Amino acid sequence: MRTAVVIGVKMKLALSALLALLVATMICSGVRADVITPQSLLLGLKETVVTADDWLFRGYVVTNTRQLKDALARKIDATIGLYDTADHDDAESKLRNDIAPKLTICDTTRVRAKSWLYVYPMNTDEYRRVSSFAAQCQEIIESILTPNG
Repeated sequence: MRTAVVIGVKMKLALSALLALLVATMICSGVRADVITPQSLLLGLKETVVTADDWLFRGYVVTNTRQLKDALARKIDATIGLYDTADHDDAESKLRNDIAPKLTICDTTRVRAKSWLYVYPMNTDEYRRVSSFAAQCQEIIESILTPNG
């Protein structure tokens, strides 16, 4: 239990450090710190996904978890491209309907809305770690979809 808490705290610290680095980079480049773009937040989400432990992911069919992470990275890149071309409605739709469901703990019969995270039995250290990871991802997604809080 103590290990899961320590890992959860480390993951939150890593996410905070990543966001701080993004803000510091923008300040140094002359961009106002209070203007954090959806693209920069999506880059943070992508980094969170690609650096996550492979065992956090699984499909409903036996699959390579690295492939799932790579597919999510490509989906995030496509969403960044939509924001870059000022296609905000399609970008938010892709984020809300394609990416977010794959990074949440849920059980649904809707194929496109199935989670890609491995759901361990509740009250286990693994479940808490997956839950913490899902919460971090959803926090970033919500900050993009509701930029003013």
